[in-house]
Amino acid sequence: MSTTIEQHEGAASDESAPPPITGSVTSPRPHQRRRDSRRRQSRKERRRTGTIPYLLFGIAVWALFGFFIVHLGDNGIARGVWVLLGAALAPAALVWAMAHRLTPTDTLSGSTLLRAMILGGFGAVMVGGTLDTVVALWSPSVDGGPGVLSLLTAGVVEEAAKAAFVIVVGWNVAKTVRNGLFLGGAVGAGFALYETLGYIAAAMIGPDDQVVNDPTRLQAMTAVSRSIMMPFMHPIWSALLAAAIFGAAAGRKHVRVTLGVIAAYVGVSALHGVWDGGGAVTVDLIRDPFLAELAVLPQHFILIAIEVPIWLYVVRKFGRAADPALPATEAPQPVTA
Repeated sequence: MSTTIEQHEGAASDESAPPPITGSVTSPRPHQRRRDSRRRQSRKERRRTGTIPYLLFGIAVWALFGFFIVHLGDNGIARGVWVLLGAALAPAALVWAMAHRLTPTDTLSGSTLLRAMILGGFGAVMVGGTLDTVVALWSPSVDGGPGVLSLLTAGVVEEAAKAAFVIVVGWNVAKTVRNGLFLGGAVGAGFALYETLGYIAAAMIGPDDQVVNDPTRLQAMTAVSRSIMMPFMHPIWSALLAAAIFGAAAGRKHVRVTLGVIAAYVGVSALHGVWDGGGAVTVDLIRDPFLAELAVLPQHFILIAIEVPIWLYVVRKFGRAADPALPATEAPQPVTA
């Protein structure tokens, strides 16, 4: 009997006791877990862009097409298609990968980046090429090629042209550093596409201004070398400058020329100018074309070692995607007493 009464009293005391705390302070709330899950899923989806498989497939098609149809078949009409494919593969793959990095909070779309690459890149090449031609009139030629002054000032001219068309194609886009990185990279990729197209076409002409009998090998080497270096050239230079421009114009309807924008312009113009003109300066100093060619590649690697950390710093510090707003059904409810 006493045992039964004690059990009853124990049960009553248990019922009156407050419910235990089950870790609500430290464990994430349901909406936080769902948000973290969406972030992980978004990262997985971005990794599954298929960029590398598509690029490798495109390279295989380009190589087979060039060897069998253009080289062995001597198909002159097909050569134009092959040249365009060789110039466009790497820039298109870069913009494809960039488009898959966009998030729902970005005011950009894949079609905007494509338009920036095709139209913005074309306009920048036309304006930049025109200004380059004007500068070349006062720049003495080096060994039949562009003059040192023309090469060293190419960055000043071409970076200004790319920045102008970044503003044109991105006028209605939210002015953020992140959007500037994307748009600048896309315009730079388009610029690289058209410029590489010109270099591949120029490989058909020999030193005597005559068409080379079979320029396929030279054109292929030009396409490969330009494509390998392409991500470290125009896309990264124009991305850094566009990030500075859009960052200065954040929250405003007009462009602001600040000290940061000027510093970015001077910096990328210097990187661009040394990349283009370093070889010509080396030729003038060394007077040995073979040794000068050997010296160009280390110069490029030094420039890459400078610009890539700067780009990574800007991306990590200022270019992070904003957290997507939670739907109303997932918003945390206020705690009421």
